[in-house]
Amino acid sequence: MDDFLEAVERSYAQIALVDTPGQMETFVFRPAGPAIIKKALERAGMVVVYVVDLSMGASATDLATALSMATAAKLRLSALLVLALNKIDLVENPEEVRRLVVDRDYFAEKLEEDEGFLADVVQRFAEVVEEGFSASRPILVSAKTMEGILDLYDIIHESFCVCGDLT
Repeated sequence: MDDFLEAVERSYAQIALVDTPGQMETFVFRPAGPAIIKKALERAGMVVVYVVDLSMGASATDLATALSMATAAKLRLSALLVLALNKIDLVENPEEVRRLVVDRDYFAEKLEEDEGFLADVVQRFAEVVEEGFSASRPILVSAKTMEGILDLYDIIHESFCVCGDLT
């Protein structure tokens, strides 16, 4: 890890993007992931960008489930986490997703429309998730079309501001 961090520091890059294994259990829930994050935080400022694949679903329940996973990663890694909702170009109704992400009342209303055990659990957990991300805004991006990439860069940059409010 020290060799890797030294190589990043020698590159003189303003931002270094490090892609970790996509499966949370491989990186977040094994001892190595949090250890790597802790070591990196000791040496330099860092922001974790948690990427959600919107092509897997973009309903209120799907988003709430993705946010719950992001909350788990944020808690486990003990680092500032920015949420990037990727593949917005593949979503059938991107304006609906934007509204779900921006309008918390609308998001809660849509969650209440779903039924069943999962919907009940997600509705209750959504309150916890909201507290965890109240000072941050999810960024809608497309790696393919580059939509939202400047917004992602901006929120990463803002995360190093003293105010700590990323809304």
